[in-house]
Amino acid sequence: GAVAPRGLRNLGNTCYMNSVLQSLRHAPGFARRLAAARFPPGSVGEALQGLLAADGGGGADAPPPLDPSEVARRMGVDVRFQEDAHEFLRRVLDAADSDAPDAGVLSPFEGRLSSTIEAAAVGFSKRREERVLDLSLDVHRAATLEEALADAVAPVPLEGENRYRVPGHGPHDAVKRTAVARAPELLQLHLKRFEHTLQGGVAKIGTPVTVPLRLGLGPVMEKGSAEGGAEYDLSCVVVHTGRAHAGHYYAYVRPDPRGRPGRWLRLDDTRVEEVGWDRVRADAEGQRGGLAWGGSTTAYLLQYARREAPGGRECPASQ
Repeated sequence: GAVAPRGLRNLGNTCYMNSVLQSLRHAPGFARRLAAARFPPGSVGEALQGLLAADGGGGADAPPPLDPSEVARRMGVDVRFQEDAHEFLRRVLDAADSDAPDAGVLSPFEGRLSSTIEAAAVGFSKRREERVLDLSLDVHRAATLEEALADAVAPVPLEGENRYRVPGHGPHDAVKRTAVARAPELLQLHLKRFEHTLQGGVAKIGTPVTVPLRLGLGPVMEKGSAEGGAEYDLSCVVVHTGRAHAGHYYAYVRPDPRGRPGRWLRLDDTRVEEVGWDRVRADAEGQRGGLAWGGSTTAYLLQYARREAPGGRECPASQ
């Protein structure tokens, strides 16, 4: 069932941590795995398990916010400084997995990418697969999320000085192709909103990108895959507002990804507010301004819950 909404106390500059924790708290497939795991005392996983399992506060009209201090302490978070939300997401998931490696807590996020190199002139083809927990997407040239996904798997020519050295044949022109070989229950997408500048600094990319409520991975799936189009419903958006070095994070979660599309919750540290899809979409797709110091308001992390697993059965992550 849906998780009772609770705010999270900001420990200083920990809005990035709170937003990520809210996205995990409202990721049912992950939350169930985490609840069933057995973590050693004093571990990150144990603290995360306790925080994500907290109920609605005994039926109170306005339950008090949860305190993430123990997760922060065990993660070694310096609450005086803001971190990158995507980097924290990877760190906290890796920590939980390391604390209970046999529990499969990351399995809802696990997908597989295939990479194939083909040199047609000599009939060479080499394929390999790798496990991935999320996809990082370039937003420079994309007007829509679908375009960003297509760009991520666009064929890459290996020519000139970058020709591929084919065993037994030497350097040859080749093409590298990437595709989704297995789609996850919970699809995590990271929009690459920050880039290093020639001056050695970091700048935010505020390019608007259309974010759909429903997303199909068919166009980026490996040819011949038995998984079909892999259809997903948007379930969480972590938003960054401001500039690269002066910003704020908050989250939007959809209590029931399969239910009424217009019902969302805005979780901004201790503040919990029910909002409609129009407000979520405006922040997610990108708009200039946001905070007093300028910049832009854009989605940074997106989480999609799969509608059906291969074979047509309902996917646990969407229940």
